[in-house]
Amino acid sequence: MSVSKDKNTGNWGYNFMHKGVRYHRNFKDFSKEKVEELESIAKSELIKNNYDIASENQPNALSEIVADYEEYAKNNLTRANEAIDHVKTFYRIVGNKPANQVSLSDLQKYISYRKNQKIKNNKNKYVSNASINREMDDIRRCFSIAKINKKIKVNPCDDLIDLRIENPTKRYLTKEEKKSFLNMQTR
Repeated sequence: MSVSKDKNTGNWGYNFMHKGVRYHRNFKDFSKEKVEELESIAKSELIKNNYDIASENQPNALSEIVADYEEYAKNNLTRANEAIDHVKTFYRIVGNKPANQVSLSDLQKYISYRKNQKIKNNKNKYVSNASINREMDDIRRCFSIAKINKKIKVNPCDDLIDLRIENPTKRYLTKEEKKSFLNMQTR
């Protein structure tokens, strides 16, 4: 323990280093045992406040982050099942690696996978860029929540750029379509 008595005031205090930062405090009218207890509490608070939780020594698995997001989505999102499916698909593609090792290339791997998938109901069309962007928003949110919970230090999605969305070409009604439309309006 690094508890000592101040020579000038006669008060007990603690003085210790944690990750290169010095923490010290003196207490008036406290016993040595009480100050030792307070020092112990101060050290545990440093750890509890996640100074160590998001470190390289204690990586959180991607599965933990996905489970946290699943809980969040169920409680906060209207389309929770859809969002959870997107994150779980990402998890299946990337695997259960440490969350702090998820990289931009892992995100690109998911995007490539989705770009090469055909739409279920229409086998001739592929998943649109707009749909993939919405899915990536769910994955971004998953990592943002992990960052807020101090399970990761950096959100790997921060540098991700949305896919370009092509605007559809203008389509004009034929004469028959105009007549049909106008007939529907007059009814």
